[in-house]
Amino acid sequence: MNQNGFQAPQTVRTFVPAAYFLAVLMVLLPPLDVYFSMPTTDPGSAMWRFGAIGMITSAVLIPIVGVFLALVTAVAVGHKWPFRIAAAAALVGGIGLTIAVALFAFDALQVRREISPDMVRRFDFTVIKSILSQLAQIIALIVLYVASVRAGRHLPRSGSGHRRRGQTLVRAGE
Repeated sequence: MNQNGFQAPQTVRTFVPAAYFLAVLMVLLPPLDVYFSMPTTDPGSAMWRFGAIGMITSAVLIPIVGVFLALVTAVAVGHKWPFRIAAAAALVGGIGLTIAVALFAFDALQVRREISPDMVRRFDFTVIKSILSQLAQIIALIVLYVASVRAGRHLPRSGSGHRRRGQTLVRAGE
């Protein structure tokens, strides 16, 4: 039972481990897939950074949904620590993605000079589309973090989160 007196039915609670496991997979697998699909690593090259950041940020939506799944699951059953971890992931992800967008934009300006004149318009369209997508993902992470801060006020302060204030755990004589 959470602080507001709501107790998730036992049938719902049986899905909690699966929900957390799925959330972890959704957060970790897409970035790992992108990382292992990169043929080389050359962070000193603007072209490599531009491509790498573009690939990584195109794979961010599924991890955002994974963080959302973990947050909703933790709130539904009153789990404090998984909730805090997911909220921190939303914050760190938002900050990291903001930095990545700035780097992507600067690298795009450098790479644009190397693009043939007949491809510049297509390149510009692709960059603008990617930056708009990245900004939407940042907004999603900000919204998730703000919602988690608000929801965190209603989570239990101590213990496992399943006992209301004033409830006794064991009664004398039992």
